[in-house]
Amino acid sequence: QSEPMKLLGSPYPDQNSDQTRKALLGRQSGLEKVQYGMFLKEKDGREGELIGYGGVNIFKGSWPSLFYIFKKEHWNYGYGTEFVKAFMIFWWSLPRKDVQLRVLYSYIDFREKPKVTELIEADTHSDNERSRKVLQKAGFVETEAYARADTIYWRYPPLQI
Repeated sequence: QSEPMKLLGSPYPDQNSDQTRKALLGRQSGLEKVQYGMFLKEKDGREGELIGYGGVNIFKGSWPSLFYIFKKEHWNYGYGTEFVKAFMIFWWSLPRKDVQLRVLYSYIDFREKPKVTELIEADTHSDNERSRKVLQKAGFVETEAYARADTIYWRYPPLQI
């Protein structure tokens, strides 16, 4: 669908599956990801219609970046908030290990020298009020890092000052 894809930063939907495949393969270099489909649940408990997908993208040497997208006809039902909250519980339950990353100055809590607390980033188009509310309800806060005119960047957990 064109409108959800525009909110993800794509100017238009792919014209066919080959175009989508090429675009996805081009983004794979140095990328790890965890993603899940979101399905409606049928009355009998079976898996129903696929209504969206989401998860995190992790580019080598960077923080994980949360994403989610839903079919337009399933907007405004709370599915985004439900997904982000559930995904965050899952994400933080995974085992951890110390790694070295280059991080932005604005992400450093100087009380933690020499470590920096892990975080998850997200970004929204500045006009996407629904997604902004989803992230706020899930505990994300806006950050000034990488400021671009049409994009708002978020982090979780918030920096405790």
